Order: sequence, then structure tokens, then C-alpha cells
Amino acid sequence: MNAWDKLVIFVVVLVVTLANRPAISQDHYPSKPIRMVIGLAPGGAVDLTGRRLAGKLAEQLGVSVVVDSKPGGNSVIAHDFVARAEPDGYTIIFNSGSLVQGYALSSKIAYDPLKDFSPIALFSKTPLTVVVNASFPAKNMSEFIAHAKANPNKLSYGTAGTGNITHLAGLLFLQAAGISAVHVPYKGSGPALVDLMGGHIQFSTASVSSISSLVRDNRLKALALMNAKRSLALPDVPTFKEAGIPNLDVSSWVGVMGPARMTSERVRVLNAEIRKALQDPLLKANLARDGSEPLGSTPEQYAAFISSELNRWTKVIKENRLQSE
Repeated sequence: MNAWDKLVIFVVVLVVTLANRPAISQDHYPSKPIRMVIGLAPGGAVDLTGRRLAGKLAEQLGVSVVVDSKPGGNSVIAHDFVARAEPDGYTIIFNSGSLVQGYALSSKIAYDPLKDFSPIALFSKTPLTVVVNASFPAKNMSEFIAHAKANPNKLSYGTAGTGNITHLAGLLFLQAAGISAVHVPYKGSGPALVDLMGGHIQFSTASVSSISSLVRDNRLKALALMNAKRSLALPDVPTFKEAGIPNLDVSSWVGVMGPARMTSERVRVLNAEIRKALQDPLLKANLARDGSEPLGSTPEQYAAFISSELNRWTKVIKENRLQSE
């Protein structure tokens, strides 16, 4: 082989190699920043948890995971944005149970929770509690129920809004306890808890993560936990079963989804990285401090869970004839 033949072969190999480089780059996922949408206001429990996960994913994947806050409409704005996004794995949502509760509450929502998203992983859940002002006369759930029965419809309870998980949990609590009270919806748990501490309302249903520090500081009093077991964040607070009201298990939950029609390969990549992140000691410690239980499901398990939750809350909303405001 003469020098000319060798040169021709070298040029051909070089051209083929350069031609294939873009294809290789395009096939690698992720190769650019990922946008993680969060549909709740910055600074809240869900937002902080989502940001912790975003930071850990960025560290593991070697690309930026940028949090994009889109609060409003009980997370409808955020869910609608992601449902319409390109299903390339570069736009995902750190979603809460409002995905199914909002859909069950309103017929005006354009997306379908079961058809317009690609479930990636159920991340964690946080049980709800019934809390009262620190000066409320009842010391435990039995005394509270006795007080409520002696004062029908004279107590008011605050929630994060009509149809929110805190409202639905409150309804189930009233039914299980056989008491009545006036619902006062707020635009988020924060304002409701402020009014509770100020004595403007008498009790509230809220997640452990939103009230644990307030209970530890003796600004609120937690009466019972809507969970099968006690919370490490509030170990002295009994479960509803311990308080004499069985079969009341309600949690707020968060997970990660993308638009429908994401490739199974990219869903699997993100699922594996989320489950890996949940093994991080610092992230686990933060979740435990907030009273949250890490989960890390498969995509298939998350899809089944969403379907189950949609059926559950659709039934509760219809039975109580709730409508969006």
C-alpha cells in the first residue's frame, strides 16, 4: 500500500468518525440541563424537598437540574406546562397529590393525570395531623372530640384550600369522629397555621413537615397522626388508632413525572438516579427531620399508585359534593 492509499484510508476513517460524533452525543442522556418544575410556592415543604432532590440529581448526573417554580391554581399551571412539554426527558415535574385531587375537583382541567404524564418515581410521603392552638383546652383527641360534640359547628378549621389534601383529610376526620365544624379555606397551609396560632381558627389538618417545628416550639399542639405508625419527627404524638379512631390513613405525597411518551430508557435513567439519591444519608436525614418517609418506587408502581389515589379522592369529592372555587 503506497502513501496515497494510506492517506485516502485515513481521510475516510476521519470523516466517518466525525460524522458519527453528533449521533453519539445526541444519544447520551442527559447531555444538557434538566428543568424540574415545582407547582408550589418557593420556601414551602414541597419546594424545599424538590430543591434538595434537584441538587442531588445534578451531582449524580453531571448536568444542572434547574428548579422552575410555577405556583398557582393548586399546581394546575405547573402540571399543564409539563403535560405540553417535549417528552425528551429534559422537562420533569416534582409533583404532589394535587395532580389527582385538582383533577377530581374540576372538570375544566385540560390534562389527564393517567394519560398525559410519564410516571417516573414516587419519592416520599408525609402523614397529616390534626393540630390546635397551644392554648386550646383539649389535651388529647378524646377531649377535643368531646368539646366539638358539645359545641356543634362552633369550631372552625383551616386548610390549604378547597379540595386540597388538607381539606379532604379534614372531612374524613370529621366523619370518623362524628363531629361538625366550619371549613375555612386559605391559599396555602402557611396562612392557615398563622391564623391558628393567632386564635382566629380552632384547629387545622396539616402535614407533619409543615407543623413539626411549631409543635416542638410549643406554638401548636398536635393531637393525633393520620398514619399507621408514629412519626420520628413527632414521636410523642399518637396515631389516630391509638387515639381511638381507626382506619384513618392520609398522607401528602410527592413524586417525579415527565410528559407522556417519554422513552422507557430515559424514564429508567431518572428512576435509577432518584432511587440512588434516596440512599444519600443527608437527604434521608432531611426527610426524617420533616417527618417524611422515603419511598423510591418503580415507574409502574407509581402509575398504579396515581390511579388508586385518583379513585380514592374522586369518591370523597363526589360524596361531599365539593366544587372548585
